[in-house]
Amino acid sequence: MNLQKRTCFIENQKPKVRVESVTMSPAVIHLEEKNGPTCATAVVRVALTGSHAPAPAKPWLRVFLVEYSSDPPGVKVNINDSKYQGSAFIDRTLDKPEGSFSFRVCATGDMTGKFILQADIFDVKPAAAFDRGEHAPISGRNEFELRK
Repeated sequence: MNLQKRTCFIENQKPKVRVESVTMSPAVIHLEEKNGPTCATAVVRVALTGSHAPAPAKPWLRVFLVEYSSDPPGVKVNINDSKYQGSAFIDRTLDKPEGSFSFRVCATGDMTGKFILQADIFDVKPAAAFDRGEHAPISGRNEFELRK
């Protein structure tokens, strides 16, 4: 009896939209074009999870990608030619249970080292129909390299 009530509760939960991964190709970018590519494509994969019922609507998402940290401090990248150094967002409707958002990441500044990109779902609509996954999930974080 208790198990049935719990199952009903889980089935009635709102679908959750979450960041699954962040990848970048190539994984290494360069400050100087003669040494290799100065830009790469970062892909943020998102998915609907947590509900066995069909989603009530197609969610509209604002997916945010930011340079989370670097080693040494001061390694800089520009994302989608944004006026906001090291961050950008994309707004789009998710047509399927899984989707991807592509960002252009380019070397900038004069420091080399490693940098971490962090993806997050900043907003989802209709808000009453969906839950956002955890804020700044580990699954939405990955390390890449900037060389001379």
